[in-house]
Amino acid sequence: MVVNFSSPTCFAESTIASPDMFLIYALFLSLAFISVIAIRKTSMSKARIGLIYLHLAFLFMPLAFLSTNTACGLMCSSCHNNMPLLFLYSLPIAVLGAAFFGFVGIPAFYAMSSKRIKTRWINDFVKKHSELMSIKVRDVRLLNKASPVAFSFRSLRSGIFLSVGMFDVLNKKEIEAVLLHELAHIKRMSSVGKVSQKLMLFSPFYKIASFGHSREEEIADEFAIQAQGTSMHIKNARKKFDAF
Repeated sequence: MVVNFSSPTCFAESTIASPDMFLIYALFLSLAFISVIAIRKTSMSKARIGLIYLHLAFLFMPLAFLSTNTACGLMCSSCHNNMPLLFLYSLPIAVLGAAFFGFVGIPAFYAMSSKRIKTRWINDFVKKHSELMSIKVRDVRLLNKASPVAFSFRSLRSGIFLSVGMFDVLNKKEIEAVLLHELAHIKRMSSVGKVSQKLMLFSPFYKIASFGHSREEEIADEFAIQAQGTSMHIKNARKKFDAF
């Protein structure tokens, strides 16, 4: 549907919020919901990552559609209310928005909302094992969260994030096991999958998605067990994490 206007500006609020536009918005939100169902039924980590970013792109599409249509209307462009053209222009915006959000926005958000851990034994431990694994970890950061949380990023700046609550419930050996677990994620670049799961926290459909104990988690646990020579510490740490 193409709408032409004879006024100096082609923008009209009624066309931006028309029934046709609301149907388009509902369509993309429906596709976002369907992609979440697909995430629940997919066990392969790489496929899940792809579906998560597809889900985010669908969520971004209504905003991209609305902003693109508004811009087209203000410029009296032929793309105003032209559905094929709007889709053509909005799709790369939504895809790039989802990618930027995941690889830059989320790591930056957690970096700004945390502070660097200065505890010497933690930094020495991470430095020693990251050098042995031939990886670079910029720093270990502390999150102000009461519940025990640990995750890592391997993007523009690799790092490990630990919550305050983790230090309240884990002993030193268990913390080292968690650090080894996260170093294994960074080494295998499986932290990309964990970052992707963090992205889902910003989705209104987050509770529908299901993220269980994947094979990548088992591999990271196995690395910690091998490095420490015992499974006791990582198993105890996981039990304490699961208790929360």
